[in-house]
Amino acid sequence: SSVIFEFDTDGTVFDTNQAITYGVNATATEIANTAATVMNAADLGLHAKVVALDDDQIGIHVGANRDHAVTLGNSSPLTEVGIAGAIDHHDSLIVDDGTEAIEFYFDFTTAADRDTDFVPADTVTEAVSILVRHDMTHVELAQALSIAISNKDLGLSPTSNADGLTHVGGEFNHRIDLANAPNITVDGAPGLLNTPLSIRVLGHGDVVLAEDGETFQVANSVLGSTVLFEFDDDGSINDSTAVAVNFTDTSSVSDLVTEIVTEINNANLELEAFESSNSVVGFVDSSAAAVTVGTAVGAIDVFGTAG
Repeated sequence: SSVIFEFDTDGTVFDTNQAITYGVNATATEIANTAATVMNAADLGLHAKVVALDDDQIGIHVGANRDHAVTLGNSSPLTEVGIAGAIDHHDSLIVDDGTEAIEFYFDFTTAADRDTDFVPADTVTEAVSILVRHDMTHVELAQALSIAISNKDLGLSPTSNADGLTHVGGEFNHRIDLANAPNITVDGAPGLLNTPLSIRVLGHGDVVLAEDGETFQVANSVLGSTVLFEFDDDGSINDSTAVAVNFTDTSSVSDLVTEIVTEINNANLELEAFESSNSVVGFVDSSAAAVTVGTAVGAIDVFGTAG
């Protein structure tokens, strides 16, 4: 169903439009409060409230979910920002420090939302509920997420900034999986600027994500030599020119880091790899090193710069 809301100063509205009635001397805040009240009474499942914007402006947080759409009339003096249902019930993200993988999920407290239980990913070590409401703004949701992450022993102290941004911080062993949070994005990468070229082994908790047959390349740009590496869990490789990187169902992230270091150092690339952390492969001198992820996009990622 849809409802057309019409601002009204004379007691008449067109057709079946819902009146937002106000006097000619009403302030912006008074009009916004009336509009929020009328919208919430329209049986559309909205959770509107008045919010203060920058530059002393007044806005209405609609509190819509992903089933809603908002359309402004051609002559409307209003402007629309944001998206409907930025966070939905049981949207989740996984924060992984290389040992623990914790899935944080948004748990809306309205009765209609609490009909189903959250089912965490198989690979996580813990699932943490973040209790939220539909009338919460993006800023309030970011604050709730920051608090939830801070309360867990992940070595992170996130801070909530303006406009719904959360500065997570983190080291090279940290990783965030947003596969189940379509409207949350990550900007930047953990660690410091000017980081030497490194390979991060991906996992959920201590469970590696590598799959048999996935490949990546490491090159020495000075020598002009390149070696193809292939993850192998069954004793056979698909490409006869590849160097096997062996792992099993019980291999930990640290185990796979050790194996990658060993195979790179044995590959006649004249590059010296080392275990930078329990989830990161570094190079003693990365100035000549180059890494291409290839088909191993779910197993490893590359960060930093050669030099």
